[in-house]
Amino acid sequence: MPYKNFPQVVSLPTIKVNSVNLEDIPLRSIEVDNIHDLDPSSSIHTQRLSTSENKILQDTNQAGKWTPISISSDEEEISENEKRDHEIQDIELPIVMKKQPSMLSLRNRRDPKYYGMRSIRQPRVINKAGDGNVDSVNVPQKSMRFFKDLVNTLVEAQWRYVLLFFAFAFFGSWLLFAIIYWIIAWSHGDMEFDEETGQRLGMGKMPCIMEAKTFAGFFLFSVESQVSTGYGTWFPTEECPETIFVLIVQLIIGLVIDAAVVGIFFVKIIRPPKYADFKFSKKAVICQRDSKLCLLFRVADFKQSHAIDTKIRAYLFEEKITIEGERVGKCQERLKLENNGRVFLIWPQIVCHWIDNSSPFYDMSAKDLLEKRFELVVSMTGISKHTGQLAQARTSYLSTEILWGYRFVNLINYDNKHGHYIIDIDRLDDIEQINTALCSAHRHAEISRELSDLFERETLNSCSNVNQMIEEDEDDSDDGGIHMAR
Repeated sequence: MPYKNFPQVVSLPTIKVNSVNLEDIPLRSIEVDNIHDLDPSSSIHTQRLSTSENKILQDTNQAGKWTPISISSDEEEISENEKRDHEIQDIELPIVMKKQPSMLSLRNRRDPKYYGMRSIRQPRVINKAGDGNVDSVNVPQKSMRFFKDLVNTLVEAQWRYVLLFFAFAFFGSWLLFAIIYWIIAWSHGDMEFDEETGQRLGMGKMPCIMEAKTFAGFFLFSVESQVSTGYGTWFPTEECPETIFVLIVQLIIGLVIDAAVVGIFFVKIIRPPKYADFKFSKKAVICQRDSKLCLLFRVADFKQSHAIDTKIRAYLFEEKITIEGERVGKCQERLKLENNGRVFLIWPQIVCHWIDNSSPFYDMSAKDLLEKRFELVVSMTGISKHTGQLAQARTSYLSTEILWGYRFVNLINYDNKHGHYIIDIDRLDDIEQINTALCSAHRHAEISRELSDLFERETLNSCSNVNQMIEEDEDDSDDGGIHMAR
């Protein structure tokens, strides 16, 4: 029974579209957001060929709500004749519908109009590439800490900054000692000359630095002395002992800068890459192994010479609320991994965390996994067998990146023809869905115990029934023997 005054769809008239060639389609078109916005009275691309066309065009309300679906109520119904009059006989194309931007494109363009409609992104401590997402503010003497530990700062810095730093160090030392030489020569009077004859008017028979008459000359002398070029035009004399002392200091400082350049460059060249060549799977999974729930993720080492003594650690970052109501943000808890996290990465390995009573996932079901917000941070360290240096890689898995009821596919196959193993690296992230209990590991253990107890009781009952039947058979056989004896 339809509700009163509620519009009901009573007819769906036929829309006939003439088939025309693409060449006959006009270049002009009408762009509308909605088909209801198309006005047939003003458009040259639409045409109604009905007997009551003039009547429809005069009805402004009908024209404003122009639609191929007629709507009626209990007070107003459209007869079959009126439906035939309103039937659309022909529509000349094209009518172009405007494509509304999707939410994804709006988010990519960061349209301020849709700020409130965006989904809240879960924050990360470590991003997928391994970079830390933590910035410290209000650190006392933060800038001075970099200069106090200048060696590690330069080793960790990018190459362009290291090259720029040493370029300024060399140029600064040349310029500094050029200024000192110029001051010594100026105080000795080597910069005073007779305007007519051009003879030096300073003290002593010879200048402090021979043939150095301008600042450019002193700068060239500083460069040639520090880099041991020695063109022979500029050289110090015994007239100024302070010049000899400054020259010795400059040579020592130049050797220190050269040693620093060689040391920093050598360390940066032989050090392992920032994130090594370790690879983590994009997703982690939860499935059953040997009837027990476990958390799995896959790791791999793409280097030809694999790292030795590889260790993997996993930490759970989750907000917790204490009994006193204190909110502990990003509380850390280390997960126990199979074989204590030690793996031999001759090929990609699956790291397993058994969800037992010591696991933070022990009381977490598939539904809880969808509702909770946490982050699983995984780090892998290994030692290069060539340089002996430690390499580390990190990644993290959000709660939305852990899939329940999946497992990783096998990517290791043996080639009988060539006699070696084949690893399909493209399938590193491939997973497959399997049957997995949706309850928590705690509840799964309880069900297993209940089934085990039930099985034991049934077994005992069966054994007791069998024993009782055997005893009855023995009693019957004894009674039969007595009767036979009688």
